[in-house]
Amino acid sequence: MILSLEHWLTLSLSDGIGPILARRIIDAAGSVAAACEVSESVLRGVDGIGAQKVAKIAGSIAAARATAAAEIEAARAKGIGFLTPDEPAYPHLLTTIPNPPL
Repeated sequence: MILSLEHWLTLSLSDGIGPILARRIIDAAGSVAAACEVSESVLRGVDGIGAQKVAKIAGSIAAARATAAAEIEAARAKGIGFLTPDEPAYPHLLTTIPNPPL
């Protein structure tokens, strides 16, 4: 689950991407892992990402990808855990609300 956690955290740390846009990017890319490596051409097809935002979002994802692993290690060193939508312990009721947290 570490790799999946890094992907979810990458999207969460990316400037300009909230839960709605993150889910749209995941859907367009095909998976949360693919969303973290998404091309600008795929981003251009995502509803809510205009031509001027494509490069900014691609850069933001790349920057967040570079820091996600360090953030995970820092949190774990302090005894802080994470819960992602891929995990069985993710609260079922959160999956039933509009725009659940990442």
